[in-house]
Amino acid sequence: MTLQEYMEQCNFAIHLIGDRYGLVPEDASLSSVVIQNQVAARESGIRELPRIIWMPRGIQPTDERQAEFVQSLVEDPAAQQGADVIRDTLENLKQLLNERWRKEAQASINSRSLADSQVIDDVARLYLIHELDDEPAVEMIEDFFYERGIEVMLPEFEGSESEVSAVHIQSLQDCDAVLIYYGSCAKSWVDIKLRELTKAIGYRDGRPIDLRSVYIAPPSDRRKERFKTLSAEIVRQADDHLDVAELERLAGRIKSLKSSTSETG
Repeated sequence: MTLQEYMEQCNFAIHLIGDRYGLVPEDASLSSVVIQNQVAARESGIRELPRIIWMPRGIQPTDERQAEFVQSLVEDPAAQQGADVIRDTLENLKQLLNERWRKEAQASINSRSLADSQVIDDVARLYLIHELDDEPAVEMIEDFFYERGIEVMLPEFEGSESEVSAVHIQSLQDCDAVLIYYGSCAKSWVDIKLRELTKAIGYRDGRPIDLRSVYIAPPSDRRKERFKTLSAEIVRQADDHLDVAELERLAGRIKSLKSSTSETG
């Protein structure tokens, strides 16, 4: 495959420039680095190929040809076509690229998330937060809301810590309401989750989670009986059966909240 074909297929070009002129291909008068820059500049002029031209601080070419090339990269707009010229350490270049890729990846995620939300924007979404040990117990609640046309999002327990955290943050971004299941977990875990809901406004472009509830389920103990919070509504399950009346009321509020949000949006 020729250099031109590579350039036509790539989405980004990085040129590393040093003190030496470099290898001159057979039957050519210019170094391979100079030729690469010429081809990339031409391609950038055709389809706006983004580029970075990097050279170290205080570069001092030992070859007159390389000195002329470096000068052209600094002064000639044609040689710089489509490129950011950076004179810095290689470590700082790596950090710059990492930050650029991170922002582009986040922009892509945000774009997909926006597209998905536009497709299912009329669907109310509940984030049902629970501990792994309570997974069997929350199935009835999950089914209850699904049967009433509410999408239920659940925590992820498999994968790396960063993957689990990413799912949690995405669910906080997308949900219309949150229900925290207080079953076999400790009260301190519930308190942490409630604080996370307050901080979630930072993930939601300033939008608060308007409907936040804690579902207190068996087994009963003194901490649960005395549980109070000003950060969320409380739903108490007295025995082994779901409090259907309270859940019906909650489902109606979630759908009503979603309807009012869609109308104002």
